Amino acid sequence: MPVYCFSCECGNKFEKTLPMADSQKPQYCECGEQARRDIRAEHSQGNIDGLMADNPRYSISGAVLDEDLPAARKLHPHISDWKKVGNSWRPLIRNRKEKLLFLKQCRGYEF
Repeated sequence: MPVYCFSCECGNKFEKTLPMADSQKPQYCECGEQARRDIRAEHSQGNIDGLMADNPRYSISGAVLDEDLPAARKLHPHISDWKKVGNSWRPLIRNRKEKLLFLKQCRGYEF
């Protein structure tokens, strides 16, 4: 799924991974206001890296179960932090380069 960038009047900037069918649906900021899509950030490698550097996140798509955590740590030694959420562990993704490396290792994607 593609990553879309959004910005809000309150100054918050964030990314969301959405199905293409949902790309035109309204997205809302943490403050509750409707955010606008930032097309420039989506097409500028520097801006996306800047957004992710300011907003590292725990990846939902990279989550693993308790019993799979030791193997995941060996497969992804560059991931420094994992967060327990419910019955799964989510890796901390700090920037776009780390995200692409994680997807390549985990899903076999080539970029």
